[in-house]
Amino acid sequence: MSPPAGQAAPPMAPNPRLGPRPLPLHLTAAALTWTNSSGALPLLRHGSPPSKAAPPREKPAENPGATAAAALRAELAASDPEAFAQVLARRAQARALALLEGILAYRRHPYRRDLPPVPAVWSEGSCRVLDYGVAAAPASEIPVLFVPSLVNRAHILDLEAETSLVRWLAGRGLRPYLVDWDRPGPAERGFTLTDYIAGRLESALDAVRARHAARPLLVGYCMGG
Repeated sequence: MSPPAGQAAPPMAPNPRLGPRPLPLHLTAAALTWTNSSGALPLLRHGSPPSKAAPPREKPAENPGATAAAALRAELAASDPEAFAQVLARRAQARALALLEGILAYRRHPYRRDLPPVPAVWSEGSCRVLDYGVAAAPASEIPVLFVPSLVNRAHILDLEAETSLVRWLAGRGLRPYLVDWDRPGPAERGFTLTDYIAGRLESALDAVRARHAARPLLVGYCMGG
Protein backbone atom coordinates (compact mmCIF):
# COMPACT_ATOMS: atom_id res chain seq x y z
CA MET A 1 0.00 0.00 0.00
CA SER A 2 1.60 3.26 -1.13
CA PRO A 3 1.15 6.67 0.56
CA PRO A 4 -0.77 9.50 -1.15
CA ALA A 5 1.02 11.33 -3.95
CA GLY A 6 3.68 13.69 -2.64
CA GLN A 7 3.57 12.27 0.86
CA ALA A 8 6.31 10.00 2.23
CA ALA A 9 5.40 6.99 4.32
CA PRO A 10 6.43 7.26 7.97
CA PRO A 11 9.59 5.27 8.69
CA MET A 12 9.30 1.86 10.29
CA ALA A 13 10.83 1.34 13.71
CA PRO A 14 14.22 -0.47 13.81
CA ASN A 15 12.43 -3.55 15.15
CA PRO A 16 8.85 -3.24 13.94
CA ARG A 17 6.22 -4.74 16.19
CA LEU A 18 4.60 -7.90 14.87
CA GLY A 19 0.88 -8.38 14.93
CA PRO A 20 -1.77 -7.55 15.84
CA ARG A 21 -2.18 -11.17 16.81
CA PRO A 22 -3.58 -13.39 15.44
CA LEU A 23 -3.03 -11.42 12.21
CA PRO A 24 -4.21 -14.14 9.77
CA LEU A 25 -7.49 -14.45 11.68
CA HIS A 26 -8.07 -10.66 11.61
CA LEU A 27 -7.38 -10.46 7.87
CA THR A 28 -9.52 -13.52 7.08
CA ALA A 29 -12.48 -12.25 9.10
CA ALA A 30 -12.29 -8.83 7.42
CA ALA A 31 -11.99 -10.33 3.93
CA LEU A 32 -14.98 -12.61 4.52
CA THR A 33 -17.06 -9.62 5.63
CA TRP A 34 -16.29 -7.70 2.44
CA THR A 35 -16.78 -10.64 0.07
CA ASN A 36 -20.00 -11.69 1.79
CA SER A 37 -21.35 -8.16 1.38
CA SER A 38 -20.89 -8.39 -2.39
CA GLY A 39 -22.22 -11.94 -2.51
CA ALA A 40 -25.36 -11.05 -0.56
CA LEU A 41 -26.23 -8.07 -2.76
CA PRO A 42 -28.35 -10.07 -5.27
CA LEU A 43 -30.34 -11.57 -2.39
CA LEU A 44 -31.04 -8.16 -0.86
CA ARG A 45 -32.72 -7.01 -4.07
CA HIS A 46 -35.49 -9.48 -3.27
CA GLY A 47 -35.98 -8.25 0.29
CA SER A 48 -34.77 -9.76 3.55
CA PRO A 49 -34.16 -13.54 3.81
CA PRO A 50 -37.19 -15.57 4.90
CA SER A 51 -37.59 -16.13 8.62
CA LYS A 52 -39.48 -18.71 10.65
CA ALA A 53 -43.16 -17.85 10.74
CA ALA A 54 -44.63 -16.84 14.08
CA PRO A 55 -47.38 -19.05 15.55
CA PRO A 56 -50.90 -17.97 14.57
CA ARG A 57 -52.72 -15.61 16.88
CA GLU A 58 -56.35 -14.70 17.33
CA LYS A 59 -55.63 -11.23 15.94
CA PRO A 60 -52.89 -10.70 13.32
CA ALA A 61 -50.16 -8.46 14.68
CA GLU A 62 -48.10 -6.02 12.66
CA ASN A 63 -44.74 -7.48 11.64
CA PRO A 64 -42.05 -4.76 11.78
CA GLY A 65 -39.58 -7.04 9.98
CA ALA A 66 -41.92 -7.53 7.04
CA THR A 67 -42.56 -3.79 6.84
CA ALA A 68 -38.83 -3.01 6.79
CA ALA A 69 -38.21 -5.73 4.18
CA ALA A 70 -40.90 -4.30 1.93
CA ALA A 71 -39.40 -0.81 2.22
CA LEU A 72 -35.93 -2.15 1.42
CA ARG A 73 -37.25 -4.11 -1.55
CA ALA A 74 -38.94 -1.01 -2.96
CA GLU A 75 -35.84 1.14 -2.47
CA LEU A 76 -33.56 -1.36 -4.19
CA ALA A 77 -35.99 -1.86 -7.05
CA ALA A 78 -35.93 1.89 -7.74
CA SER A 79 -32.12 2.14 -7.63
CA ASP A 80 -29.54 1.51 -10.34
CA PRO A 81 -28.10 -1.97 -9.57
CA GLU A 82 -24.78 -1.25 -11.28
CA ALA A 83 -24.28 2.05 -9.44
CA PHE A 84 -25.21 0.42 -6.12
CA ALA A 85 -22.67 -2.36 -6.70
CA GLN A 86 -19.96 0.20 -7.52
CA VAL A 87 -20.66 2.11 -4.30
CA LEU A 88 -20.48 -1.13 -2.33
CA ALA A 89 -17.15 -2.03 -3.95
CA ARG A 90 -15.70 1.41 -3.14
CA ARG A 91 -16.86 1.15 0.48
CA ALA A 92 -15.28 -2.31 0.82
CA GLN A 93 -12.00 -1.07 -0.66
CA ALA A 94 -11.96 1.95 1.68
CA ARG A 95 -12.49 -0.30 4.72
CA ALA A 96 -9.72 -2.64 3.54
CA LEU A 97 -7.29 0.27 3.19
CA ALA A 98 -8.29 1.62 6.61
CA LEU A 99 -7.60 -1.79 8.17
CA LEU A 100 -4.16 -2.01 6.58
CA GLU A 101 -3.35 1.56 7.66
CA GLY A 102 -4.31 0.63 11.21
CA ILE A 103 -2.04 -2.42 11.16
CA LEU A 104 0.89 -0.34 9.89
CA ALA A 105 0.24 2.33 12.54
CA TYR A 106 0.30 -0.39 15.20
CA ARG A 107 3.61 -1.73 13.91
CA ARG A 108 5.22 1.71 13.54
CA HIS A 109 4.31 2.93 17.03
CA PRO A 110 7.51 3.73 18.98
CA TYR A 111 6.31 2.24 22.30
CA ARG A 112 8.39 -0.70 23.49
CA ARG A 113 8.34 -2.46 26.86
CA ASP A 114 11.50 -1.72 28.84
CA LEU A 115 10.95 -3.88 31.92
CA PRO A 116 13.86 -6.08 33.06
CA PRO A 117 13.66 -9.78 32.18
CA VAL A 118 11.96 -12.13 34.65
CA PRO A 119 13.69 -15.42 35.54
CA ALA A 120 12.20 -18.63 34.18
CA VAL A 121 11.90 -21.62 36.52
CA TRP A 122 10.78 -24.10 33.85
CA SER A 123 10.89 -24.36 30.07
CA GLU A 124 10.00 -26.86 27.38
CA GLY A 125 10.13 -26.08 23.69
CA SER A 126 9.06 -22.47 23.27
CA CYS A 127 7.07 -22.42 26.57
CA ARG A 128 8.34 -21.06 29.88
CA VAL A 129 7.13 -20.35 33.41
CA LEU A 130 8.25 -16.95 34.73
CA ASP A 131 8.69 -16.35 38.47
CA TYR A 132 7.47 -12.94 39.67
CA GLY A 133 8.12 -13.64 43.35
CA VAL A 134 10.89 -12.21 45.51
CA ALA A 135 14.12 -14.14 46.08
CA ALA A 136 13.59 -14.63 49.82
CA ALA A 137 9.97 -15.74 49.85
CA PRO A 138 8.26 -16.63 53.13
CA ALA A 139 7.19 -20.24 53.56
CA SER A 140 3.55 -19.17 53.91
CA GLU A 141 3.53 -17.56 50.48
CA ILE A 142 0.72 -18.86 48.24
CA PRO A 143 1.83 -19.81 44.71
CA VAL A 144 -0.44 -18.72 41.84
CA LEU A 145 0.07 -19.92 38.27
CA PHE A 146 -1.37 -17.56 35.64
CA VAL A 147 -2.27 -18.99 32.24
CA PRO A 148 -2.79 -16.43 29.44
CA SER A 149 -4.40 -17.25 26.12
CA LEU A 150 -2.42 -18.63 23.22
CA VAL A 151 -3.23 -15.58 21.07
CA ASN A 152 -1.94 -13.02 23.59
CA ARG A 153 1.64 -12.44 24.63
CA ALA A 154 2.25 -13.33 28.28
CA HIS A 155 2.99 -9.71 29.20
CA ILE A 156 -0.73 -8.90 28.81
CA LEU A 157 -0.65 -9.49 32.60
CA ASP A 158 2.60 -7.51 33.01
CA LEU A 159 2.25 -4.47 30.76
CA GLU A 160 4.25 -1.90 32.77
CA ALA A 161 5.74 -1.59 36.23
CA GLU A 162 2.72 0.51 37.31
CA THR A 163 0.21 -1.56 35.30
CA SER A 164 0.99 -5.17 36.10
CA LEU A 165 -1.36 -7.66 37.73
CA VAL A 166 1.37 -10.18 38.58
CA ARG A 167 3.73 -7.57 40.08
CA TRP A 168 0.86 -6.08 42.10
CA LEU A 169 -0.01 -9.51 43.55
CA ALA A 170 3.66 -10.21 44.27
CA GLY A 171 3.63 -7.24 46.67
CA ARG A 172 0.62 -8.59 48.53
CA GLY A 173 1.78 -11.93 49.86
CA LEU A 174 1.31 -14.10 46.78
CA ARG A 175 3.94 -15.81 44.61
CA PRO A 176 2.83 -15.26 41.00
CA TYR A 177 4.08 -17.50 38.23
CA LEU A 178 3.23 -16.73 34.62
CA VAL A 179 3.06 -19.17 31.70
CA ASP A 180 4.73 -17.69 28.63
CA TRP A 181 3.66 -19.65 25.55
CA ASP A 182 5.88 -17.50 23.31
CA ARG A 183 5.75 -18.03 19.55
CA PRO A 184 5.33 -21.63 18.33
CA GLY A 185 8.59 -23.17 17.19
CA PRO A 186 9.34 -26.32 15.17
CA ALA A 187 8.33 -28.56 18.10
CA GLU A 188 4.91 -26.88 18.36
CA ARG A 189 4.16 -26.70 14.65
CA GLY A 190 1.57 -29.50 14.78
CA PHE A 191 0.29 -28.88 18.31
CA THR A 192 -3.39 -29.04 19.18
CA LEU A 193 -5.07 -27.59 22.29
CA THR A 194 -4.69 -31.02 23.90
CA ASP A 195 -0.91 -30.86 23.42
CA TYR A 196 -0.79 -27.49 25.15
CA ILE A 197 -3.22 -28.28 27.98
CA ALA A 198 -2.54 -31.96 28.75
CA GLY A 199 1.13 -31.64 27.84
CA ARG A 200 2.86 -28.31 28.39
CA LEU A 201 0.44 -26.86 30.94
CA GLU A 202 0.42 -29.97 33.14
CA SER A 203 4.22 -30.05 33.10
CA ALA A 204 4.35 -26.35 34.02
CA LEU A 205 1.93 -26.90 36.89
CA ASP A 206 3.99 -29.86 38.17
CA ALA A 207 7.11 -27.67 38.10
CA VAL A 208 5.42 -25.01 40.26
CA ARG A 209 3.99 -27.61 42.67
CA ALA A 210 7.47 -29.05 43.19
CA ARG A 211 8.72 -25.67 44.46
CA HIS A 212 6.11 -25.16 47.19
CA ALA A 213 4.52 -27.09 50.03
CA ALA A 214 1.16 -25.43 49.34
CA ARG A 215 -0.83 -26.41 46.27
CA PRO A 216 -0.74 -23.58 43.72
CA LEU A 217 -3.82 -21.72 42.60
CA LEU A 218 -4.52 -21.83 38.87
CA VAL A 219 -5.84 -18.67 37.16
CA GLY A 220 -6.79 -18.56 33.49
CA TYR A 221 -6.96 -15.32 31.51
CA CYS A 222 -9.16 -15.04 28.39
CA MET A 223 -8.84 -18.27 26.36
CA GLY A 224 -6.42 -19.46 29.05
CA GLY A 225 -9.49 -19.98 31.23
